[in-house]
Amino acid sequence: MKRGRDRSFSRWWSITAILGLCFLGGQVFAFHQLEAEGVYLVSNLSASFFYVFTVAHGLHLLGGVIALLWIEWRPSARIPQNTSTAVATLYWHFVTVLWLFLFSFFLIGG
Repeated sequence: MKRGRDRSFSRWWSITAILGLCFLGGQVFAFHQLEAEGVYLVSNLSASFFYVFTVAHGLHLLGGVIALLWIEWRPSARIPQNTSTAVATLYWHFVTVLWLFLFSFFLIGG
């Protein structure tokens, strides 16, 4: 975007939003599979932790996807280099770092 490649920026921005929506769809599918297996929020402590943890993540992800789509689809002739784009980018980088930390924490903590 800083180099003036608006089409490329817009394409990658849209791909990020689509991947986020695919992840959310996968989570809904996984919840339906768990429900079919009889694993519910109140089944046991592990199931409760899993549901609360993934729903919280899903809500954060949904907020990020909404921000991506709002920035992409708002009426403008060019994609502006403004604060909203920078904040959304920072948000997604934070989510990436957070998940890398959590995956390493669970991998090491086993």
